[in-house]
Amino acid sequence: MDQLLKLGQLGSCIEVVKRLQSTSSRNEKEQILREAADVPYWKELMQYTHNMYWRYYVRGNRVSSFKTVEEYGASRWLSPAEALFEVLDELKERQITGDSALKRFESVVAGFSEEEKDLLVHVLDRNLDIGVATTTLNKIYGEKFLPTFKVMLAGGFDRESYQFGTPVDAQRKLDGVRIVALVDLVKDEVAFYSRNGREVPMPNLGREVLEFVKNGYAAWGELYSYQVVSDTRKWLDLKGCVVDGEVTGKLRQNVAGKINSLEKKGFDAKEITIDTTFEYHVFDILQMEEWNEQRGLVMSDRRNQILKIFFDRHYGRSGGEVSCQMKWVRSNFVASMDQIDAAFQAELEAGGEGLIIKDLGYLYQFERSRHWRKLKNESTLDMRVIEVVEGNGKFEGMLGAVRCETDDGKVTVKVGSGFKQEERISLWAGKECLIGRVVEVKYNTLIRPEGSEELSLFLPVFKGVRADKDTANTFEEIPEKDKMLI
Repeated sequence: MDQLLKLGQLGSCIEVVKRLQSTSSRNEKEQILREAADVPYWKELMQYTHNMYWRYYVRGNRVSSFKTVEEYGASRWLSPAEALFEVLDELKERQITGDSALKRFESVVAGFSEEEKDLLVHVLDRNLDIGVATTTLNKIYGEKFLPTFKVMLAGGFDRESYQFGTPVDAQRKLDGVRIVALVDLVKDEVAFYSRNGREVPMPNLGREVLEFVKNGYAAWGELYSYQVVSDTRKWLDLKGCVVDGEVTGKLRQNVAGKINSLEKKGFDAKEITIDTTFEYHVFDILQMEEWNEQRGLVMSDRRNQILKIFFDRHYGRSGGEVSCQMKWVRSNFVASMDQIDAAFQAELEAGGEGLIIKDLGYLYQFERSRHWRKLKNESTLDMRVIEVVEGNGKFEGMLGAVRCETDDGKVTVKVGSGFKQEERISLWAGKECLIGRVVEVKYNTLIRPEGSEELSLFLPVFKGVRADKDTANTFEEIPEKDKMLI
């Protein structure tokens, strides 16, 4: 590492990036990160790349063609690191936009080497291809090094242990991609994030969400402007809110692939039209202050007092028009296991995949919660890829299998079925980037193979890479019904 320190400027950071890219071992990556802690500008580079709330509004390919010092010998007016961070600050503060931003970049890149320019392009696209997540960076550099993006997640539904207190809301489980919209009513901006905190540029859907929220505020004000309690009055003074929901299309795989593609392409509103084909199914909404402070109203208040008013405006009861992309995940209140079973069967017959059972008397929790439970017709587990195995025979030269584990390391499995031919080819081509990613695995039950101390899955089948997830399941989150054979 002393040799890296001698390189100075961004050169040392580039060498760290290369070292991280050269290994697929999670332990080796963590050791490299520890050693890089004292490399000049390294931590700053990680923050500018991975802080999900810092938006730059420019795609890397817009500056990739600019000439560098190597091409026409321009002199450096600032050090590369100082120039990089200064222009990124100007972008995120919206001090420069549009053509002026591109001209500013051109002047900066003129003082860069080709490698430094390539680094800038990848920072703008939020993807250095180093296989390191925010959780890992916080583990190495401190839990507050980067802001984390947490949403409320559902645990498994165990009918044997579930106890009814008050009625619950049995909502349809959507087979799409979890998307959270941060709505800024001061700047008239909407930023979309997948559940792992990666920004997804969807400008057309954003305009629809902005209209939806503004109309909702208007309806709320018209109906309650003179008869409000203190909590309600707060809604009239808000400068923004957070909308939580699921983006769907005709096929979940297509939507997941499109969302993943938008994440990688970055922000370029003029070129994005694919989001006009999405539907955004909203099931929760919070004040921005509640989101930032990780607190909020109980579930019944959020649904009955807020969502109803917002959607009344769009569905005509308050004089508004129906939104074609915004949908409300409607409530289905049940008070017994028989009613849950009936609702579940009706959902399956309608072509759905299950229910989310939500307790009405609890706050929005920024973690996996026992107050949201998913009831599905099959068992699936989110697992982290720890090894990629080449195929043999007809699969030679492409992916044969992936070895996965739960995030607590208690369950490991080798998954070799469920891959389409084109997936085997593309995943093998990007095998280094697959290490550390979260994948969804369908299985029959949990088992302990004969002669082994490790737990595994019976009949595992690959369902897909979960680009919207950064966290895998743990053993404790596996439903009890799947642990009968261990």
